[in-house]
Amino acid sequence: MIFIYTYCLSCMELKELLPEENSIIVNLHNWNGEGCISKEAYNLAKLMNIKLLTIEDFYGYINEIRSKR
Repeated sequence: MIFIYTYCLSCMELKELLPEENSIIVNLHNWNGEGCISKEAYNLAKLMNIKLLTIEDFYGYINEIRSKR
């Protein structure tokens, strides 16, 4: 799991991170809500088999894990 803090995670920034397959990247910057991850970055992440989460999506992800206990 990789935590970043950027206004909008772009496709280029995602490439520069060089995340491993099955990584989860969480953008902690939430001022611009859903806009904190570009559509192009989501498309690239799908090809790279990586999950991108906004902070709101991250909370849902954690709650889902906790409910499986």
